[in-house]
Amino acid sequence: MQKEQMVEIINGYVKAYNEMDVPAMLSFLHTEFVFHNVTDGRYSLSVNGRQEFETLATQALPIFTSRQQTINEIVYEGTTAKAKMDYEGTLAMDMDGYGGAGEVINFSGQSEFVFKDGLIQVLVDIT
Repeated sequence: MQKEQMVEIINGYVKAYNEMDVPAMLSFLHTEFVFHNVTDGRYSLSVNGRQEFETLATQALPIFTSRQQTINEIVYEGTTAKAKMDYEGTLAMDMDGYGGAGEVINFSGQSEFVFKDGLIQVLVDIT
């Protein structure tokens, strides 16, 4: 897969994420899609398949009034792209450990995208 294709897919996925457009997010995912969230070096969440991811993504929508991922740098290694990201979100509700409704949360992390057949097969978010 060409680097340019990876860039286009990652940018499209991040745009859909920022717009809270779950159907558009799903359009970039392979049928064998796997998602992992890693926090402090531990897997905190994993889902298998687009259906499970759709459920997760839809359940997360009411948590934020807005959210924004910003790509700072991408490193390419074969069929994998590792993107350093900044994240900002405004909470729509009180969340233990994060703050109250209306508060803005910020953090940095990395998203690793593994591609297959021109789509994202694996996505690992690391914070």
